[in-house]
Amino acid sequence: MRRLRLGLSIALLAGLAVAGRASPEPESIPRLLSRMEAKAAQLDTYEVIVEDEPDGKTHQFKLYFKQPNLVRLDAAEGQVTVQPDGQIRGRRGRGLFGKISVKLRRDDSRLLNTQGIPFWDSYFAATIARIQSQIKAGAAATLTVTPEAFKLELHCSQCVWTYLIDPATLFFRETIRATAGTRAEVTRYHAFHPNVPLEPRRFEF
Repeated sequence: MRRLRLGLSIALLAGLAVAGRASPEPESIPRLLSRMEAKAAQLDTYEVIVEDEPDGKTHQFKLYFKQPNLVRLDAAEGQVTVQPDGQIRGRRGRGLFGKISVKLRRDDSRLLNTQGIPFWDSYFAATIARIQSQIKAGAAATLTVTPEAFKLELHCSQCVWTYLIDPATLFFRETIRATAGTRAEVTRYHAFHPNVPLEPRRFEF
């Protein structure tokens, strides 16, 4: 009887171990994006650390987001924010005059990333909307499911976008942009905290 019980225990533990390593349920691309859109709608606020490597140069900043359209980026070089009144303001964030902010025009090129995307469109839901738009415009999309991540790839002409998505949070872990087979930019996301207390004044300076 003891041997039988021991055998059953071992079998049960082995089964649990296999279950713990099981891959996420296979998804279609529309279903995955639909789930991500639903998750984004549930995010009243979030903060995340972003490491961006355009052309091999690393830049780090912290992104704060609050519904419906408040976005703030804090980097060593300074900060920029969409204020509750809709104004864009920036400041150096260091030095004698680091806390003095200035109003910026929305067509200021300094507010764009290397792809021409303004910083206020760098939040989660806006990125999902761009993916949907690329697919509707004809980009070929493939999805690979592993226990570690959902890997979504978009192929459009000479460009390939790769999105690594966390299966638990459905937030991005990494995005990669390649042009003509050469990696042009890598963006990594760390310390994602959803629905944290963020008052509108956090976006004012």
